[in-house]
Amino acid sequence: IHFVLKENISPDDFKSLGKLTECSGNEGTLVVSRERVSDVSKELLNMFEVVDLDISEPNLETVIKGIFEGGYKI
Repeated sequence: IHFVLKENISPDDFKSLGKLTECSGNEGTLVVSRERVSDVSKELLNMFEVVDLDISEPNLETVIKGIFEGGYKI
């Protein structure tokens, strides 16, 4: 889930939502399981003033990197 918020963010704000893979200024990217996408999206919308929200599957390179870094389970 890639998001852009109205205000700048802190990585600590997202620990309970998923793995934050990118965080810069007011935007970031969270990696969550398919089962949690809906719930996490709702939480983002409730917790912050969201300007843009994009939900997509990670590319193969990201998935492989996540497996080797221990972020994804097979």
